Amino acid sequence: MKRFAPATVVFVLLVASTAFAFAQAPEGTAAPAAPPEQPVPVAAGSAEPAAAPTPGAKPVEMVTYILGVLKKGRNWTSDDTPEVRRIQQGHMAHIKRMSESGKLVLAGPLTDDDEIRGLLVFKDLTIEAARQMGENDPAVRAGRLYLEVHPWMVQKGILP
Repeated sequence: MKRFAPATVVFVLLVASTAFAFAQAPEGTAAPAAPPEQPVPVAAGSAEPAAAPTPGAKPVEMVTYILGVLKKGRNWTSDDTPEVRRIQQGHMAHIKRMSESGKLVLAGPLTDDDEIRGLLVFKDLTIEAARQMGENDPAVRAGRLYLEVHPWMVQKGILP
């Protein structure tokens, strides 16, 4: 099986989710037979389009989420020990608490056993607040996982 660099995986996920967002027909309508006009992304709170407008294009409002990328940390091991199970239980409890706070909207593992172990998507947080929330994870504190955070723009209404 071909292996892809972690950055390639994240890039493909971002491109695919953006393409999916632009391909969606408005709720309650059938997809048009002809391709729709290309929307022009507009940064939230900005009247300026992110790209040169196409004649007849409708601006699309974009919102910023924070993408958390959990990678294997300095103390990563695939061993199944009581200590690893204890840390994993704490990790899952932490994810549940972040979700219940309403600040974590998506979370899940990547199953290809590569360097990137999971993804988190935060809303309504600064990048520093998302980093702090993620770094309180017992698996990050124990060094099993390492957290990277990145601002990520998504079409408004695609994610909760």
